Amino acid sequence: MFWRASGDFLTVPVDPGAIDATFASMAQEIATALARKNLARVVRRTAAGSRIKLTRYGKIQAVLIPEHDLVFLEQCERSKRSGRRAKRS
Repeated sequence: MFWRASGDFLTVPVDPGAIDATFASMAQEIATALARKNLARVVRRTAAGSRIKLTRYGKIQAVLIPEHDLVFLEQCERSKRSGRRAKRS
């Protein structure tokens, strides 16, 4: 772990495992043209748990999410209609 002075601030040491966990949950952006050329790979990454934002000219056009995220979103929609709170699995 390192302490570095950055301008007037002192950066705090960070656990690399926490960083990896954060990046794993963040969506990755891929241009639609690149995704089209590598569709099988993009689908495999999404199925493995990655969230992928598809962009065109730097603007998000669509998002690919894993099935467990879709199931959770659908539960949220159903529970919102019925007035109950959804549980994450």
